[in-house]
Amino acid sequence: LTPLYWGAALRDFGVRDLIDALGAYAPSPRAQIADKRPVEAGEPKMTGFVFKIQANMDPKHRDRIAFMRICSGKYEKGMKMRHVRLGKDVKIADALT
Repeated sequence: LTPLYWGAALRDFGVRDLIDALGAYAPSPRAQIADKRPVEAGEPKMTGFVFKIQANMDPKHRDRIAFMRICSGKYEKGMKMRHVRLGKDVKIADALT
């Protein structure tokens, strides 16, 4: 289930609801606690975490979309990332940024 908000910024309709929802549900932009130490936003190494996986958006395909919050560094197309739970490197095929 994905929340859907309607609004018009030029008419100031729904803007406050959207901002309140982002504050309540979106990941915090502050430093994130990792297993070993806090991860600071200014670090050059790319780190992030998946905060939502949405599946079966198209009934004709078995698809999954992972929403990832990048905590530090920069994502570059084709780069490999370490999947901590699986203990292996993965390449993200079609990232939308």
